Amino acid sequence: MLCEVITLDDGCHAIWRGKQGPPAPITSDRDKSVTVKGVVYFLLEFRRPTFSGDHVEPGSMALFNLETEEWMGIVKGPMSVRSFVEDSNARFSYFSLAMELSLVCLDGFLVMAHDPECGPWDLWFLMDIEKCLWNKRYSIDHQSENLFAQPVDILNDGRIVISTSGLLRFYNPVTKTYTDCGMRKSTSVGTYTGSLLSSESTFTSKAERCTTCGCYFTLEEDEYYVTCKDCMLYAWPR
Repeated sequence: MLCEVITLDDGCHAIWRGKQGPPAPITSDRDKSVTVKGVVYFLLEFRRPTFSGDHVEPGSMALFNLETEEWMGIVKGPMSVRSFVEDSNARFSYFSLAMELSLVCLDGFLVMAHDPECGPWDLWFLMDIEKCLWNKRYSIDHQSENLFAQPVDILNDGRIVISTSGLLRFYNPVTKTYTDCGMRKSTSVGTYTGSLLSSESTFTSKAERCTTCGCYFTLEEDEYYVTCKDCMLYAWPR
């Protein structure tokens, strides 16, 4: 099996390059892969064998190095994930387990999130890739509002940002409480690590805030208004 890689930059001559394929079939859902420190982690289709015929354990991942553009082999998931179906006494299936697993980058670590139905939501942090050492740093009690949710980030105060359908949740692992923020029709959330106050941003200390709508705008040298042009146009007598 082959795969293709393309490098996107400021040039216009990027082409697809053929590379050796992964060691086993990978999942294609967007929450089943993530990039951490130059390595892409793909959850494997553990219900199917590797291309060499070997068994794939649940929670296993294939690693692709973006710098060398080579596959780095297979890393096993946490032991409790690998044995989850067998330990459940037939209450859960491998099909449901595949739906319950997702990958995300939190605090600079690869995190495997396991969200079983009516069970705690476990966040497993990969601490040592060579020793396959995992740490269950968080175990969040089940809530129906977290259905199909995805952890997004960990704030400086320790709260976990969780994105779910139409809702952004801030979970405090100490008090085990939530602060919810509605997102109307938004379906996904991302993080921005740059500065809104950079020299290339129009959002600077010279920006003024409109006293009507609350937006920010930049005044010209001969202007002294405290409302933006859109609000002035709307309020101007006709």
